[in-house]
Amino acid sequence: MTGQTYRSVGLRGAEIVAVSPERNGLDDLVGGDTITVDAGDLTLLPAFADSHEHLMEASRNTLLVPVQSAGSIAEFIAMVADASRTAAPGSWILTAMAWHESNLAENRLPTGPELDVAARDNPVLARRGGHLAVANTAALTAAGIGPDTPDPPGGKIGRLPTAGQAGCWKAARSGRSQPSPHRRRATRW
Repeated sequence: MTGQTYRSVGLRGAEIVAVSPERNGLDDLVGGDTITVDAGDLTLLPAFADSHEHLMEASRNTLLVPVQSAGSIAEFIAMVADASRTAAPGSWILTAMAWHESNLAENRLPTGPELDVAARDNPVLARRGGHLAVANTAALTAAGIGPDTPDPPGGKIGRLPTAGQAGCWKAARSGRSQPSPHRRRATRW
């Protein structure tokens, strides 16, 4: 089926059971209980589970620390610590973006100080989706960000009540105001 276009798709439950290049090519399969939908000029992409997937980022995620499988902050931090043990001092550690704090038992983001414990000698950037990231102290320092750094345009630097930095960035646009490894080599998982 690769590379071909079909005008009719037959489903049984969630399973595709028939296709036809003709608009009425599956009419002989229509029965009394069949529901038909004329989608007009719409394009149906049944292989995609998420119509908002960023394919390049999804591909890149396979090379990064797979924190999406963590069930707790402790597991998340342990994965970063594992990557840190094999990384050269000073090299960036990047996590996959496909994680969410609601999947962690604590239902919160890891903090910069927690990432410091995992990788004191390496900058760590744990991006969550395209608009939020958590970084450790080494990443903040490498990016030239200190306690007095103002919030970037369209973004917000998370700060701890003790006047320290939580290491959390919220950006209006993906990556625009987050610390970045630039051209430095990142650690691959």
